[in-house]
Amino acid sequence: MNGPRRSRRNPHAPRSHCPLGSLAAACAPGFTLIEVIVALALLVVVLVTSYQIFSNCLTTERAIEELTVPEKVGEGVLTVMRRDVSGAFFKGAAASLGNQVFRGVNRTVPTTGFSS
Repeated sequence: MNGPRRSRRNPHAPRSHCPLGSLAAACAPGFTLIEVIVALALLVVVLVTSYQIFSNCLTTERAIEELTVPEKVGEGVLTVMRRDVSGAFFKGAAASLGNQVFRGVNRTVPTTGFSS
């Protein structure tokens, strides 16, 4: 018989990978050193790639934050102006003034001509 032998008691049992007469330590289940090194190398590659992606996301977030700060300040200023203008008159005053709270006057504005 060539190859691994089956148990005489159970012919359907899985084949043993250990040759007869070999040491028990040589046939112990487990990982070889090469398998562990390859697994660690793959883990390092995945972790380095993940760190680079995370670092790029943080850099992009900081750049976007710096670009949007002026817009947020402008929005805050407009909100304050909106509150000031909406509180400039008494709410019941619109009906007593004929629904004309602010009066605009049409007039011509003098223009200045530029010569080159």
